[in-house]
Amino acid sequence: MKTLPTIAGGMFLILLSSCSEENLLLPSEEQTVVQAYLNAGQASQSIDLSASYPIDTLEHSNTPISDGVVTVMKNGISYRFSPAADVPGRYRYTGSGLSVQTGDLLSLRVERAGVVITSSTTVPPPPSSVRISPDTMKFTEETFSTPFGSRIILRSSGELTVRWVNTSQDYYYMTIEPVDPARQLLQQDSIPRVFQFVSRPILGDSARISDGQISYSGRHRVMIYRVNKEYADLFRSREQDSRQLNEPLTNIVNGLGIFTAVNSDSVFFSVLRK
Repeated sequence: MKTLPTIAGGMFLILLSSCSEENLLLPSEEQTVVQAYLNAGQASQSIDLSASYPIDTLEHSNTPISDGVVTVMKNGISYRFSPAADVPGRYRYTGSGLSVQTGDLLSLRVERAGVVITSSTTVPPPPSSVRISPDTMKFTEETFSTPFGSRIILRSSGELTVRWVNTSQDYYYMTIEPVDPARQLLQQDSIPRVFQFVSRPILGDSARISDGQISYSGRHRVMIYRVNKEYADLFRSREQDSRQLNEPLTNIVNGLGIFTAVNSDSVFFSVLRK
């Protein structure tokens, strides 16, 4: 599946000090954190497990869990996910029988240390009528003088707008990624550049792409994902009052985290530098 580390990977490191609608106090013992985003139409799917740290310790990162037994059930059939050799705490489905499609009801079961962790989700439909206008962003060099000499800055031709149909008031998010093998950095400097941009959850039918989200020239792919409510709830709980040490929102029984499914569609645009 297309991994989403920039969206919620490590999110529970922040959420461990946020509050939930249930107003539950944080547990003092380690719990299993699930990060699972099953992507409709993708041949490969993966699930990440880690151990949350107790609030009264000096530990500041979750520890990957590689000794769990992870299965996903669809239509009464169980599909086993195996530990990945290259990424600690990641489990992949390497078979060919599990097909994640719109409307599927999926159930998760994780067995670890005598505890059974469960959850369920439904695969949402893909976004409808995704389009972009305009489909080109142009950058032009401008030279200006400073007390330290001349400098070159880039001016863009303006924002692009991605639109889709959202009559049911669902949540979406957007990713932007350069896909051109011949891409080049627009600005040659020492500033770290983000390769993939990921938006916040959007409750609407459009999103804007500005020059601040673009670091490379060439062809770019915009992915629009329709997400379930549990994803939006998890993201929103990160922004609640951090002075209350309460448990973050989760749809995991006997654990923390999220088990959800996403569905997507894509459009493309070009970035030109004159």
